[in-house]
Amino acid sequence: MKFWNCQRAPAFTYECLQVHGGNGFIMENPMARLYREAPLNSIWEGTSNMMCMDVLRAMQRDANCRDAFVDELRASRGLNPVYDRSTDDLADRLRARYPDDGHARALVTRMAHALQAAEMLRHGDAAAAGLFVRSRLGADGIQVFGGLPSSEDLSRIVERASVIRH
Repeated sequence: MKFWNCQRAPAFTYECLQVHGGNGFIMENPMARLYREAPLNSIWEGTSNMMCMDVLRAMQRDANCRDAFVDELRASRGLNPVYDRSTDDLADRLRARYPDDGHARALVTRMAHALQAAEMLRHGDAAAAGLFVRSRLGADGIQVFGGLPSSEDLSRIVERASVIRH
């Protein structure tokens, strides 16, 4: 999760800056500092590549680490067929031995998406979880904020989020 938080912080901060417009970028606004410092998170916490290689090494060193992660994902099996296919494929990839670490970032990113999906499927709104799975694990995925697939549920999800905030 440390990798994923550090990876997403610059993009998320960029989106937040757009809400503020030009005023968010002037030095007197705290948004400017957040925007400037967001990329540094992955340096302070260890570079993204190092964090991903640490994940791979932990799973290769101790199979129980990998098995615990896969078991966590299995708790959400049967709740969404796209999720089931994606996490079955991920479990196979986690069991494989790779000759180098060149695949680490892609694999750990898939792990982050799968864990987010598992939590949403078990504990979240079903419509929001379904859209998340389609947009992160399915063929409808587009990796930008606001790039959800078309759905009749979208307006209800936004309305629900607005009500929760108040």
